[in-house]
Amino acid sequence: MASEYNSGLISQLYNATKTEEVTRILSKMAEVADPVFVQPILDAYFKWKGHYIDHYFPGCLQEIKESSSLEAVKKIFFDHPTKSHEILWVLPAFESFGYFEEDIVKIVEDYYRDRYETVVRASPMAEDSTLEVDWQVGYLYSYLRAAGKLHQIEEVMKAIILDRRFKEDQRQQTLSRLLRIDVASSLAWLGEHLEDISDSEGQILIAKELSTWTGKIIDDLQNRILLSYCGRAKEIIQEKRRKDEAKDATRSQAEEARRGSMYVNAPVVTDIFELREKVNTQSKLNLGQLLFDDDESLVKQFQIAETREEIVDRVGAGLRAIISSISKNIAVDVDVQKALSLLPTGTEVTDVSKPLNRLHVFLSIHDCKIDDGLCGLRLLNRTANLFTHKEAADKLIICLEQLGLKDLYLKEKWPELHAAMLDKLKGCYRDLLDVLVLSAEQMKAQDK
Repeated sequence: MASEYNSGLISQLYNATKTEEVTRILSKMAEVADPVFVQPILDAYFKWKGHYIDHYFPGCLQEIKESSSLEAVKKIFFDHPTKSHEILWVLPAFESFGYFEEDIVKIVEDYYRDRYETVVRASPMAEDSTLEVDWQVGYLYSYLRAAGKLHQIEEVMKAIILDRRFKEDQRQQTLSRLLRIDVASSLAWLGEHLEDISDSEGQILIAKELSTWTGKIIDDLQNRILLSYCGRAKEIIQEKRRKDEAKDATRSQAEEARRGSMYVNAPVVTDIFELREKVNTQSKLNLGQLLFDDDESLVKQFQIAETREEIVDRVGAGLRAIISSISKNIAVDVDVQKALSLLPTGTEVTDVSKPLNRLHVFLSIHDCKIDDGLCGLRLLNRTANLFTHKEAADKLIICLEQLGLKDLYLKEKWPELHAAMLDKLKGCYRDLLDVLVLSAEQMKAQDK
């Protein structure tokens, strides 16, 4: 039956006449990942190259973990001129296969330098320029980092950060990646050139990036921004400091709560608060982004739930809000079909942009080894949601049974159930932190 299904997909691909048909078939082929698809996919690429769907073909091939698939990806790569931006779409596939041959790496480095020089030649005076370059650097940086070669283009990266001729998102990605090469030396360099960035877009992106870091050097840089940068850049730092003050107040409340008889949840809530911060710190170092937004609703969890109404409020509404507080900067930067291939089977297209799915895709495309349950967050989120639906009591009991908490619910032990749900959330964040730490160790191993 499987061979018939696969043969049918191959026939559909050869006979497809619309780009929408091709992408749909490629998505199904990626799910099955049968080596028999490799040659038909390559044939289809040559038939459809030049269309906007070019990037779907190497993306599909990278799901088929066979040497023949890598060879097909190489043919697609070398089918493009080496200075063409289309080579960027092939890099995630090379990275997936761990293919970092010297000739490929050199082509990528040369492409990067050539693109930079093209901009400089096109508009020699940075202060007079409004030139915007359509240049997707994310895949390039990811590939060179995985190859352990990102440091070889460091000087060009620094030049781009200082140069207003490049788009804001290109400069932001470049700064984020530069800081991950060597945090101390990169921050020292930024300190030397902070006042050299005179355009408002550049000042704002520097402020945004530095608002996500902590430490004495960061405080000094932020103080200099408050003295010399544009209004919006100053506001970003001021907003950050207000949030830091709110966090300090939350910690103080936690310490007070530890001593209060009604606040028996304080220790586990404090642990959750600290774990979220550790996850954010690690993800910033690993992936260049914070995973979680600040969520003041954690404070409400200090007080125990003593009634059914309170458990619905604390768990059904409050806990779900905490779980869903994924940073808006965590975006799905791949096409929808690719995103669906990374998410649990059965995920609907309309659900791709939901908070936990955004987090799942973001971690997956950055090679973090994440399970379908997202370290238990999916089940916990589903359970919390069901507390607010009286008509779904049967489904709630099934979820609680999976969590080992069914008896607490049936016996209406609300304080114990509330505490247990918080403890489960703490476990989810601890597991997520372990995933990020492991990913960081693997990155270090690759860089050596």
